[in-house]
Amino acid sequence: MFQRPSASGEGETPTALSHAPLVGLSRVIASEHIDQFGGLIDTEVLVFPLTTMRYIQRADIIRIRDGIARTMRLRSLPRHRLIQQEQQQQQLLPRPDGTYLITGGLGALGLEVANFLVTQGARRPSSPFAPTITKILDLEARGASIYILPLGISLPSAADHLTAALDALSLPPVRGVVHAAGVLDNELVLDTTPTAFSRVLAPKITGGLVLNEVFPPQSVDFFILFSSCGQLVGFTGQSSYGAGNAFLDRLARPGHGGQHRLHQRRARQQGALPT
Repeated sequence: MFQRPSASGEGETPTALSHAPLVGLSRVIASEHIDQFGGLIDTEVLVFPLTTMRYIQRADIIRIRDGIARTMRLRSLPRHRLIQQEQQQQQLLPRPDGTYLITGGLGALGLEVANFLVTQGARRPSSPFAPTITKILDLEARGASIYILPLGISLPSAADHLTAALDALSLPPVRGVVHAAGVLDNELVLDTTPTAFSRVLAPKITGGLVLNEVFPPQSVDFFILFSSCGQLVGFTGQSSYGAGNAFLDRLARPGHGGQHRLHQRRARQQGALPT
Protein backbone atom coordinates (compact mmCIF):
# COMPACT_ATOMS: atom_id res chain seq x y z
CA MET A 1 0.00 0.00 0.00
CA PHE A 2 1.46 3.36 -1.02
CA GLN A 3 -0.12 6.41 0.55
CA ARG A 4 0.12 9.67 -1.33
CA PRO A 5 1.46 12.72 0.52
CA SER A 6 -0.96 13.65 3.30
CA ALA A 7 1.12 14.03 6.46
CA SER A 8 -1.33 11.71 8.22
CA GLY A 9 1.17 11.16 11.00
CA GLU A 10 0.78 14.74 12.22
CA GLY A 11 -2.53 15.72 10.61
CA GLU A 12 -0.96 18.73 8.89
CA THR A 13 -2.97 18.80 5.66
CA PRO A 14 -6.69 19.03 4.79
CA THR A 15 -6.65 15.39 3.57
CA ALA A 16 -4.94 13.94 6.65
CA LEU A 17 -8.20 13.43 8.57
CA SER A 18 -9.93 11.67 5.67
CA HIS A 19 -6.89 9.43 5.12
CA ALA A 20 -6.70 8.39 8.80
CA PRO A 21 -9.19 5.47 8.41
CA LEU A 22 -6.93 4.02 5.69
CA VAL A 23 -4.12 3.82 8.24
CA GLY A 24 -6.27 1.81 10.66
CA LEU A 25 -7.60 -0.35 7.82
CA SER A 26 -4.08 -1.11 6.62
CA ARG A 27 -3.05 -2.55 10.01
CA VAL A 28 -5.94 -5.04 9.90
CA ILE A 29 -5.20 -5.97 6.27
CA ALA A 30 -1.57 -6.56 7.27
CA SER A 31 -2.64 -9.05 9.94
CA GLU A 32 -5.16 -10.85 7.70
CA HIS A 33 -2.93 -11.01 4.59
CA ILE A 34 0.62 -11.22 5.89
CA ASP A 35 1.92 -12.78 2.67
CA GLN A 36 0.51 -10.03 0.44
CA PHE A 37 0.73 -6.81 2.46
CA GLY A 38 3.78 -4.77 1.49
CA GLY A 39 3.64 -1.70 3.71
CA LEU A 40 2.25 1.73 4.42
CA ILE A 41 4.32 4.72 3.34
CA ASP A 42 3.46 8.27 4.39
CA THR A 43 5.62 10.53 2.27
CA GLU A 44 5.92 14.21 1.40
CA VAL A 45 6.51 13.90 -2.35
CA LEU A 46 4.62 12.37 -5.28
CA VAL A 47 7.62 10.34 -6.44
CA PHE A 48 8.10 6.91 -4.89
CA PRO A 49 10.99 7.43 -2.39
CA LEU A 50 13.32 4.64 -3.55
CA THR A 51 16.48 6.47 -2.48
CA THR A 52 15.25 6.95 1.06
CA MET A 53 13.65 3.51 1.31
CA ARG A 54 16.90 1.64 0.78
CA TYR A 55 17.89 2.43 4.38
CA ILE A 56 14.76 0.82 5.83
CA GLN A 57 14.56 -2.94 6.28
CA ARG A 58 11.87 -5.20 7.79
CA ALA A 59 9.47 -2.30 8.44
CA ASP A 60 5.93 -2.06 7.09
CA ILE A 61 4.98 1.41 8.38
CA ILE A 62 7.27 4.18 7.19
CA ARG A 63 6.95 7.95 7.44
CA ILE A 64 9.25 10.24 5.49
CA ARG A 65 9.82 13.81 6.66
CA ASP A 66 12.52 16.17 5.37
CA GLY A 67 13.93 13.27 3.33
CA ILE A 68 14.45 11.09 6.42
CA ALA A 69 12.63 7.74 6.72
CA ARG A 70 11.26 6.77 10.13
CA THR A 71 9.49 3.60 11.24
CA MET A 72 6.62 3.16 13.69
CA ARG A 73 7.28 1.45 17.01
CA LEU A 74 5.02 0.88 20.02
CA ARG A 75 6.79 1.91 23.22
CA SER A 76 6.03 2.68 26.85
CA LEU A 77 5.07 6.22 27.83
CA PRO A 78 8.09 7.93 29.47
CA ARG A 79 7.81 8.37 33.22
CA HIS A 80 8.10 12.17 33.03
CA ARG A 81 5.02 12.24 30.77
CA LEU A 82 3.08 10.19 33.32
CA ILE A 83 4.02 12.63 36.08
CA GLN A 84 2.85 15.56 33.95
CA GLN A 85 -0.50 13.86 33.38
CA GLU A 86 -0.94 13.24 37.12
CA GLN A 87 -0.31 16.92 37.82
CA GLN A 88 -2.94 17.95 35.25
CA GLN A 89 -5.51 15.37 36.34
CA GLN A 90 -7.19 17.57 38.94
CA GLN A 91 -8.07 20.12 36.27
CA LEU A 92 -10.07 17.54 34.29
CA LEU A 93 -12.11 15.98 37.12
CA PRO A 94 -15.90 16.57 37.10
CA ARG A 95 -17.33 19.58 38.93
CA PRO A 96 -20.75 19.85 40.62
CA ASP A 97 -21.65 22.94 38.54
CA GLY A 98 -21.21 21.23 35.17
CA THR A 99 -23.12 19.04 32.75
CA TYR A 100 -21.37 16.03 31.17
CA LEU A 101 -22.53 14.49 27.91
CA ILE A 102 -21.98 10.77 27.15
CA THR A 103 -22.99 9.26 23.80
CA GLY A 104 -23.79 5.55 23.97
CA GLY A 105 -24.64 6.21 27.62
CA LEU A 106 -26.84 3.13 28.06
CA GLY A 107 -24.14 0.74 26.82
CA ALA A 108 -21.65 -1.03 29.10
CA LEU A 109 -18.90 1.49 28.32
CA GLY A 110 -21.16 4.52 28.69
CA LEU A 111 -22.53 3.37 32.06
CA GLU A 112 -19.00 2.74 33.32
CA VAL A 113 -18.02 6.29 32.32
CA ALA A 114 -21.12 7.66 34.09
CA ASN A 115 -20.15 5.68 37.19
CA PHE A 116 -16.66 7.20 37.09
CA LEU A 117 -17.95 10.76 36.63
CA VAL A 118 -20.35 10.49 39.57
CA THR A 119 -17.66 8.89 41.75
CA GLN A 120 -15.30 11.77 40.92
CA GLY A 121 -17.76 14.54 41.78
CA ALA A 122 -20.42 15.06 39.08
CA ARG A 123 -23.62 16.15 40.85
CA ARG A 124 -27.01 17.64 39.99
CA PRO A 125 -28.01 21.18 40.94
CA SER A 126 -31.46 21.98 42.29
CA SER A 127 -33.84 21.23 39.44
CA PRO A 128 -37.60 20.80 39.02
CA PHE A 129 -36.87 17.88 36.70
CA ALA A 130 -35.19 15.76 39.38
CA PRO A 131 -38.41 14.24 40.85
CA THR A 132 -39.45 12.95 37.42
CA ILE A 133 -36.25 11.07 36.74
CA THR A 134 -36.61 7.39 37.58
CA LYS A 135 -34.00 5.70 35.39
CA ILE A 136 -30.48 4.73 36.33
CA LEU A 137 -31.45 4.79 40.00
CA ASP A 138 -28.04 3.99 41.36
CA LEU A 139 -26.43 7.03 39.77
CA GLU A 140 -29.37 9.26 40.72
CA ALA A 141 -29.17 8.14 44.35
CA ARG A 142 -25.52 9.24 44.47
CA GLY A 143 -26.37 12.80 43.51
CA ALA A 144 -26.29 13.02 39.70
CA SER A 145 -29.07 13.83 37.23
CA ILE A 146 -29.21 11.49 34.25
CA TYR A 147 -30.99 12.64 31.09
CA ILE A 148 -31.58 10.15 28.27
CA LEU A 149 -32.04 11.75 24.85
CA PRO A 150 -33.58 9.63 22.04
CA LEU A 151 -31.03 10.88 19.55
CA GLY A 152 -29.11 9.10 16.80
CA ILE A 153 -25.68 10.73 16.97
CA SER A 154 -24.81 9.48 13.45
CA LEU A 155 -27.81 11.11 11.73
CA PRO A 156 -27.24 14.19 9.50
CA SER A 157 -29.56 16.27 11.72
CA ALA A 158 -27.96 15.15 14.99
CA ALA A 159 -26.10 18.43 15.62
CA ASP A 160 -29.27 20.55 15.45
CA HIS A 161 -31.33 18.09 17.49
CA LEU A 162 -28.67 17.76 20.18
CA THR A 163 -28.31 21.53 20.53
CA ALA A 164 -32.09 22.00 20.71
CA ALA A 165 -32.48 19.22 23.29
CA LEU A 166 -29.79 20.65 25.57
CA ASP A 167 -31.31 24.13 25.32
CA ALA A 168 -34.78 22.79 26.16
CA LEU A 169 -33.50 21.10 29.32
CA SER A 170 -31.98 24.36 30.66
CA LEU A 171 -29.03 22.48 32.14
CA PRO A 172 -25.82 23.98 33.52
CA PRO A 173 -23.08 24.50 30.91
CA VAL A 174 -21.75 21.34 29.28
CA ARG A 175 -18.21 21.04 30.66
CA GLY A 176 -17.29 17.58 29.43
CA VAL A 177 -18.13 15.36 26.44
CA VAL A 178 -17.51 11.59 26.20
CA HIS A 179 -18.12 9.89 22.86
CA ALA A 180 -18.66 6.21 23.74
CA ALA A 181 -21.16 5.34 20.98
CA GLY A 182 -20.03 2.53 18.72
CA VAL A 183 -21.03 -0.64 16.86
CA LEU A 184 -18.85 -3.73 16.49
CA ASP A 185 -19.43 -5.96 13.45
CA ASN A 186 -16.40 -8.21 12.96
CA GLU A 187 -15.85 -9.48 9.43
CA LEU A 188 -12.79 -10.34 7.40
CA VAL A 189 -11.85 -7.72 4.82
CA LEU A 190 -12.80 -9.95 1.88
CA ASP A 191 -16.18 -10.82 3.45
CA THR A 192 -17.37 -7.41 4.59
CA THR A 193 -19.99 -5.36 2.74
CA PRO A 194 -20.45 -1.61 2.24
CA THR A 195 -23.55 -1.74 4.44
CA ALA A 196 -21.74 -3.42 7.31
CA PHE A 197 -18.78 -1.07 6.95
CA SER A 198 -21.03 2.01 7.02
CA ARG A 199 -22.92 0.73 10.05
CA VAL A 200 -19.69 0.61 12.05
CA LEU A 201 -18.20 3.85 10.70
CA ALA A 202 -21.34 5.98 11.19
CA PRO A 203 -21.22 6.43 15.00
CA LYS A 204 -17.43 6.80 14.95
CA ILE A 205 -16.96 9.23 12.06
CA THR A 206 -20.29 11.04 11.75
CA GLY A 207 -20.83 11.00 15.51
CA GLY A 208 -17.36 12.40 16.14
CA LEU A 209 -17.88 15.18 13.58
CA VAL A 210 -21.28 16.08 15.07
CA LEU A 211 -19.86 16.45 18.56
CA ASN A 212 -16.87 18.41 17.24
CA GLU A 213 -19.31 20.82 15.58
CA VAL A 214 -21.57 21.27 18.61
CA PHE A 215 -18.69 21.58 21.09
CA PRO A 216 -15.86 23.50 19.36
CA PRO A 217 -12.42 23.97 20.97
CA GLN A 218 -12.29 25.81 24.30
CA SER A 219 -16.02 25.27 24.93
CA VAL A 220 -15.58 22.27 27.28
CA ASP A 221 -13.08 21.14 29.90
CA PHE A 222 -12.50 17.80 28.18
CA PHE A 223 -13.53 15.99 24.99
CA ILE A 224 -12.97 12.21 25.11
CA LEU A 225 -13.31 9.89 22.12
CA PHE A 226 -13.27 6.16 22.87
CA SER A 227 -10.97 4.38 20.44
CA SER A 228 -9.12 1.04 20.57
CA CYS A 229 -5.67 -0.39 20.03
CA GLY A 230 -6.93 -2.71 17.27
CA GLN A 231 -5.95 -0.37 14.44
CA LEU A 232 -2.42 -0.17 15.84
CA VAL A 233 -1.71 -3.89 16.11
CA GLY A 234 -4.18 -5.08 13.43
CA PHE A 235 -6.91 -7.17 15.09
CA THR A 236 -8.24 -9.70 12.58
CA GLY A 237 -11.84 -9.05 11.55
CA GLN A 238 -11.93 -5.44 12.74
CA SER A 239 -11.28 -3.60 9.48
CA SER A 240 -14.29 -1.28 9.81
CA TYR A 241 -13.82 -0.82 13.55
CA GLY A 242 -10.11 -0.13 13.12
CA ALA A 243 -10.81 2.42 10.38
CA GLY A 244 -13.35 4.25 12.54
CA ASN A 245 -11.10 4.31 15.58
CA ALA A 246 -8.17 5.60 13.53
CA PHE A 247 -10.41 8.49 12.48
CA LEU A 248 -11.17 9.32 16.12
CA ASP A 249 -7.45 9.15 16.99
CA ARG A 250 -6.73 11.71 14.28
CA LEU A 251 -9.71 13.90 15.21
CA ALA A 252 -8.43 14.20 18.79
CA ARG A 253 -4.88 15.19 17.85
CA PRO A 254 -3.75 18.82 17.50
CA GLY A 255 -4.00 20.31 14.02
CA HIS A 256 -5.88 17.36 12.46
CA GLY A 257 -6.34 19.40 9.29
CA GLY A 258 -9.98 18.45 8.63
CA GLN A 259 -12.46 20.68 6.82
CA HIS A 260 -16.27 20.79 7.21
CA ARG A 261 -16.19 23.34 10.04
CA LEU A 262 -13.67 21.37 12.04
CA HIS A 263 -11.31 23.28 14.28
CA GLN A 264 -7.88 22.57 15.69
CA ARG A 265 -8.49 21.03 19.09
CA ARG A 266 -5.26 21.22 21.07
CA ALA A 267 -5.08 18.31 23.48
CA ARG A 268 -3.02 20.00 26.19
CA GLN A 269 -5.30 23.02 26.46
CA GLN A 270 -8.69 21.45 25.91
CA GLY A 271 -8.45 17.85 27.04
CA ALA A 272 -9.18 16.15 23.71
CA LEU A 273 -8.19 12.52 24.23
CA PRO A 274 -8.57 9.26 22.28
CA THR A 275 -9.01 6.47 24.83
